[in-house]
Amino acid sequence: MANRLYSLHDPMPYSIMERLALKLEERNANQIADLNIIYFNLSEQSFKLGENDKGIAWLKNTVG
Repeated sequence: MANRLYSLHDPMPYSIMERLALKLEERNANQIADLNIIYFNLSEQSFKLGENDKGIAWLKNTVG
């Protein structure tokens, strides 16, 4: 049986967060929602994985 409260105690996997950000961008969700928290999370995870170029690219998506 799957735990319905999965997101409350485990971080969302990087690959799912990345797909979510790309889908939201496709749908221009940044016009109605602040996606910066997703971009900051993705950049942090990228840096931890040693993917510095990806981390910088995610940070370039932030607004502010």
